[in-house]
Amino acid sequence: MSPRRDVRVERTAQIIEAATHLFAQHGIDQTSMDMLAKAVGMSKGVLYWYFESKDAIILALLEQLFNQPLLEVQALLQAPESTAQRLTKLTTNLAAALEELQSLVPLAQELYALSARNNNVQSFLASYFQRYRASLAALIQQGLERGEFSSIDPEQVAWHLAALYEGSTVLWLLEPTPQRLTEQLQAALQLVFKAIVAR
Repeated sequence: MSPRRDVRVERTAQIIEAATHLFAQHGIDQTSMDMLAKAVGMSKGVLYWYFESKDAIILALLEQLFNQPLLEVQALLQAPESTAQRLTKLTTNLAAALEELQSLVPLAQELYALSARNNNVQSFLASYFQRYRASLAALIQQGLERGEFSSIDPEQVAWHLAALYEGSTVLWLLEPTPQRLTEQLQAALQLVFKAIVAR
């Protein structure tokens, strides 16, 4: 007998995907639960069984959007390359990921703006960036222990790298030109390397 398919997981993914498209097309405030229920072909009552509110859907969407970058930097902690090579790969992948998400630029802009007035979104983003910086700091610490970097504070370097990545993302949201972003990120990373690579 084949294993029973987890319909809840599948339907939850469908709801998040539909919400992503509706939010990007109409805006978060203008998208109602009725619209979302219609888009996924279920009653509003069933939709509420999966998500108790639109805020819950927004948080699930944030989890999906931000989980991959965090997993990526955590995976790099186990990679065999030098720390500089791993950071270069992380930077290149960030630019590539933004290029793939170009159709979601309006939604990304709205989510960042929403953090100013929605405590749940603000808390999520604060927690995410804290975990992201901690993973970057662990990566920098490896470089320090391997003698690749000079005497530095890994947490401070991680803070600056996170600010570089996030600041570049925000600027790209205002002017989405991925090729230019790749160039700027790599150039900025080389400046960081000049400051921290052991002579």
